[in-house]
Amino acid sequence: MSLDTAESSRSLTAPAQPRPRLAARPRLDLYEGPDEFLLIADVPGVNVSTLDLQLERGVLKLRGEIQGTCEDRAVSVEQRATEWSRAVTVPDGVDAEGLRAELGDGVLTVHLKKSDQARPRRVPIAVR
Repeated sequence: MSLDTAESSRSLTAPAQPRPRLAARPRLDLYEGPDEFLLIADVPGVNVSTLDLQLERGVLKLRGEIQGTCEDRAVSVEQRATEWSRAVTVPDGVDAEGLRAELGDGVLTVHLKKSDQARPRRVPIAVR
């Protein structure tokens, strides 16, 4: 068995230019409760400083970035820097002022408070 040194040294050489960023789409789940909608997004490896969250005209826009590892002396690289974005149309009746989000353990949780008009109301029934 022979080892081709030219080939092996080529495979261990760091790339001269950064590789293109890969597109990604975090998985999202949307739930409805009596007082709010809850959006849960899997965003492992995302730092809160690279997240952007906006609600505009009934569309919730999420953007983020996963910082890559240093590839100077990498032997094997499976996690590269990645930018992603998602846009989700939210149901009618979301109160933009009641929007809040939290990030923990690679999961982004967005609370979308329902407006008073969108919340279910109990209707009293009069007895005659």
